[in-house]
Amino acid sequence: MDALASPHDEAVVRLLYEEAASLDERRWDDWLALFEPDAEYWIPAWDSEDEHTRDPQSEVSLMYYPDRTGLEDRVFRICTGKSAASTPLPRTCHMISNIRIDPADGGARRVRTHWTTHLFRNREVTGYFGRAEYLLARRPDGWGIRRKMTLVLNDRIDTVSTSTASERGSACWRFARSIPASADWRSPMYRPRRHPAPERCCCG
Repeated sequence: MDALASPHDEAVVRLLYEEAASLDERRWDDWLALFEPDAEYWIPAWDSEDEHTRDPQSEVSLMYYPDRTGLEDRVFRICTGKSAASTPLPRTCHMISNIRIDPADGGARRVRTHWTTHLFRNREVTGYFGRAEYLLARRPDGWGIRRKMTLVLNDRIDTVSTSTASERGSACWRFARSIPASADWRSPMYRPRRHPAPERCCCG
């Protein structure tokens, strides 16, 4: 349906824009206030090139919080400098498009959007894009976010994804064959290296 079909839907659009602006302007308390106390916040991982995980309870997620306390903890770590991945904080620009609003049970709204986030940090410009789905609950003064699922379409680790799985497997096999049978596997020399997770914009 048309995103501006009714005054209620105009309020939905304003909520989406306010969420983006509060993140860009680092108004963390205002951002948290948009979520219901029992709000579920989920960023699925990609299970394959074309399919993402479907169940945050049993499958891998990039981020999953069953209620708002997880978001509150994340904001606390950002504000106190305890989030290494968000230090220093990037300058961000969250853009929203293709807003589609549909009615849901109990007077709620289901919303689907496309989004793009531009980041600038340490003199480097990066960006992410994807889709998001919301379930919004009615409030006396408007709407609150009951559930948000964000799908990141370009979430990838370049150092891993630039080679095929068979190439990585062959490299691991060659490495294993090069290790002497008497080697001490507890030695740091033979411990696997973990590729760092890609940097993302804080929170959103």
